[in-house]
This record gives sequence, C-alpha cells and structure tokens, in this order.
Amino acid sequence: MKQKKLSIYTFIGSRKQGFILSVILSLLGVAAEMVPYFVGVRVICMMYEGQNDLHAYVLPLGIAVAAYIARALLTTLSTWASHKATFDVLYEIRCALIEKMKRVPLGYIQETPTGTLKNTIVDNVDGLEQYLAHYIPELTANLLVPLVLLVYLFIVSWQMTLIMFLTLPAVVLCCVGMMRGFDEKCRKFYAAKDAVNDAVIEYVNGIEVIKAFNRSADSYAKYSNAVYNNAKFGYEWQKGAQGFLSGAICILHSTMLTILPMGYYFWHKDSISVEVLLTFIILAIGLMTPMIKAMFMFETTTKMEAEFDKIAAVLEAPELVRPETSAPLTSHEVVLKNVSFRYQNAEDSAMILKGINLTMKPNKVTALVGPSGSGKSTIAKLIAGFWDVNAGEISIGGVPLRQLSQENLNQSIAYVSQDSFLFNDTVMENIRIGRKGATDEDVKNAAKACGCHAFIEQLEHGYQTMVGDKGGHLSGGERQRITIVRAMLKNAPIVILDEATSFTDPENEAVLQRSISRLVAGKTLIIIAHRLSTIADADQIALIHDGQVEACGTHARLYQESALYRHMWDSHVGVRSEEMEE
Repeated sequence: MKQKKLSIYTFIGSRKQGFILSVILSLLGVAAEMVPYFVGVRVICMMYEGQNDLHAYVLPLGIAVAAYIARALLTTLSTWASHKATFDVLYEIRCALIEKMKRVPLGYIQETPTGTLKNTIVDNVDGLEQYLAHYIPELTANLLVPLVLLVYLFIVSWQMTLIMFLTLPAVVLCCVGMMRGFDEKCRKFYAAKDAVNDAVIEYVNGIEVIKAFNRSADSYAKYSNAVYNNAKFGYEWQKGAQGFLSGAICILHSTMLTILPMGYYFWHKDSISVEVLLTFIILAIGLMTPMIKAMFMFETTTKMEAEFDKIAAVLEAPELVRPETSAPLTSHEVVLKNVSFRYQNAEDSAMILKGINLTMKPNKVTALVGPSGSGKSTIAKLIAGFWDVNAGEISIGGVPLRQLSQENLNQSIAYVSQDSFLFNDTVMENIRIGRKGATDEDVKNAAKACGCHAFIEQLEHGYQTMVGDKGGHLSGGERQRITIVRAMLKNAPIVILDEATSFTDPENEAVLQRSISRLVAGKTLIIIAHRLSTIADADQIALIHDGQVEACGTHARLYQESALYRHMWDSHVGVRSEEMEE
C-alpha cells in the first residue's frame, strides 16, 4: 500500500478546534467590518430623502460604531486563537524533527550541511507561522464574506454586479503573470537561503584556521558571495513581479470607472434606485480591501508548501529499522558476516566495505588497522548502529542488529571517537552523561580509574569547570580524556575506541592505555588506531585494506605474513624513533 504523503494538515488535525474557532471569529469580524458600509448607504439615503431629525441618525451611527468595536474585538480574539493553535503546531513539528534526528542513520546527519538542518528546524518551521496564524482564518473570511455579499448584490442587480467586475479578467491576467514560474523561483530562493546558512556556519567554525593561515579575505568572499546571491535573487524576483502586482491593485481599485457612469445610466433610466446605486458605489470600495488581502495571501500558500516540503524531506527520510523492545543480550560477541556498505547519498560510488567477515570475542581486544580510508571507522560505526549495512549482517550475541531495540543497543555499547564532543556544561555533567543517575562520587571514581582525576582537579574550578562550546576551553587531549571517562562510567559490555587517544601526548597516552586495560576487563573491546604500538598486544588485529579484511591475527603473525602490515609497522617505528631522537 502506497504511503500517504506527509502534509501540514497532518499536524493541524490535533489542533483543529483552535483553527475552527479562529475562522469563525474571523468571519464574524469581516462581516462586522462590512456593516458600516451598509450603514453609510442608509445614512446617505436618509440625507437624500431630506431627513432633518438628527435623532434619526443616532441608531444607524450607533450600529456602525458597535460594528467597528465588534470587528476589532473579534479580530483580536481570532488572532489569539489562531496563534495559540499555530505555536502548538510549530512546537509539535519541531519535536517531530528532533525525534526524527534520533532515528535516522548518522550518515544522514553527517551528509546534510549543518546550515541546512538549522534552516529546516528553525527558519522553515517559523515560515509556517504566517500561513497557519493568518492565512487560514483571514483568507477564509476574506473570501467567504465577499462571496456572500456578491450573491446579495447579484440578487439586487445582476447588471451592476457584472459591471463591477468587468475588470476582473485583467486582474486575473496580472496574477497569472506574477505567479509565473513561482515554484521554480521558490526552490531557487530556498537553495540560496540554505547556501547563506551553510556559509555562515562554515565561516564561524573555521575562523581559527582562517586566521591562522591569513585566509580571511578568501573565506569571507565565499560568505559575502552567498549573501549577495541570495539578496540579488530576491531583489530580481520581486522586481519582476512588482509590475504585475501594482497592475492588479490599480485595476481592482478602478471599479468606479465602470460603476459610476453605468450606475448613473441605469438610475437615469429608472432601472435602479438611488439606494441601490449607493450600495454598489460604497460596497465596491469596501469589497476591494478583503479581496486584495486574499490576493496577497494566495502567494503565502505556495511559500508555505515550499517551507513544508523542506520539513517533510527530513521527516520522511529513511530511518534505521529497529524494534521498540528486545530481550536483553546474554552474550556480547560481535560478528560481521559478508558485510558490505556504501554511504546513503553515494549510490553511484563504490562500496566502502566489501564482504567483511570478522568475529570479535568478549574479554578480548580486537584492533582494526589499515591505511586511511580503508573502512576502519565505518566498521566501528556500523557496529554502533549509526548506519544499516547494505548487504550481509552484523550480530551481537547471535542477535542481528536489526532485531535489537535502539535502547538495548545503546546500553550495550560505549563509543568514543576522535571527534571528542563536549556540551557547554561542567566537566562533571559532561562525564555524567555516560550514566544517568550517576553520583558525583561515581564520576570521580571513574576519573581516578582513568588517571584523569588529577588533571581535572587542576582546572580552574575542578569538576565544576565550564568546558565551553564543544569543549573549546579545553585542549584536544583533555577533551578526549574526558570522553573516555564518560565511556568508562557508562560501563557498557562493548567498548569501541575510534582513535580515542589521537590527541593525547605520549605520557598521558601511556596512563590512559593502562587505565583502559584495567577498565575493559571482561568486555568486548574494539580499538581503531594509527599508532600501531598502542595495539601491538591486542588479542586480534584485523588489517583492513580497500574495504576488505586482508589479514587477521596477532601482531607477530601479521608482521610475519603480511607485507602491508610489516610496511606500516616499520614506518611507524621509524617515525617514533625520529621523534625520540628529536
């Protein structure tokens, strides 16, 4: 069965009572707005008939004032109801987007520019506010009330009604000209907007490199070009549409050019009364305001659809296939059977992994080594469940990953990458993320076991030191050591260290290696390292080359049997010797 396409009305459904109330209030408000026009007709007719008693004008004028007040009150209440419902819907959409981020493969997040995701979650969702809070109630009222009045006018005098709208075809042509190519222009406009967001984030994130290499002019040029292109496209779009828009408004306001002469002709021939003539003259003025508002709001529909298409693209992205619940694992042996994989957005590219077969046993250390780009980190992330394999199977304790709930998998694996991300919070809270409910003492014990307690205590405020945005107040090595403590506090049965000590100096690396050896006892430990000396004692070393397991065994065996491993080891030892000599 074909899946129903996601639409904005999927989210509106739960808040429809608020929107219905807003529409009703808006209808009443626009109806009240038209009352003074009818009162004006009656008052002018009374004056034309020679009514000199001022008391006779009190009631109609009182009705006009009451209608004006009612219109202001009803419009305010309609706006309140629509905005309350709208912001509930926007909250629901944003929550859905954030929840979606938890279920999509990590590759989707990494391959989508940060600026684009920010634009979707913030700007595109905000863009729906105009449509939901104003378009739904106001357009409905600005269309229905004029339609009812047109029926009334048609009954009063169908000839005058037709004359009133003699210019309507010209207005329609102007609107068609204004909306020509609107969908394509919207797509280009939002693409330019995304480019600005991406350029801003890239410029800010790379400011350290830009300053260090004096590339500020070149880098700023990329940002300024994105801003200029965005502004230029918007300007040219509006410039091209302005003539049609002005023409439509002028023509709508020119109804008097037909009503006055033809109305006088019909009145002179006694075909209509003075009251009917005045009704058409005054209501022609009153009807134009809601109709112009409605004309402007039709543009909002297409913009809203473009905004929501960006949101729907995220909400409809493929998710990792996982059950809600699964039985606890009784074993933590990791097995890869004929695993092949390529990145989600690279259908035309070659496979990153090609038929990987590998077993990683509990209470053993498995190291993954190989040239850069061979697929080591990809294997680690597949085991952690960041992606689904394209072919083959990964299992833990005999249970395929696709049959494990995300919660069960997350509890079973502690993953530490070389990209040591810390939240802008204290050291204590960043470590505590590893295990919900951990006490301060638990955190400190984990830090002591990792040999990190001393350096944390030496920070400005110890464990209460704020680490800054992305841990920017700490060095790369300090960030990595804190993330390792966090992983150890989690105490998961499977530990994956993906270049987790790459930024650590040799002295602290030795401390960390001894600490890790103690803390991972009884666990399935998977290590990815370029420094081969750190994994020489591993129980099993898998040499990954060109997406395949070229060799597997102990250090001594690989050194003896694999020319590639021997070359890598000799190169590594040579570099270390040069460093020691220096």
